[in-house]
Amino acid sequence: MACITGGIAEAYYKSIPDHILESVKELLNSELLEIIEKFEDKYGVL
Repeated sequence: MACITGGIAEAYYKSIPDHILESVKELLNSELLEIIEKFEDKYGVL
């Protein structure tokens, strides 16, 4: 549910504050961070 809510919030507010993004990225393992980096490279920064 959190992933869905985050996606909706980003679409509504047009961005997610940096302090929230950094807090979330600290919780992810290296494999998930790599996926996010590839996505950002291809489609733009979150």
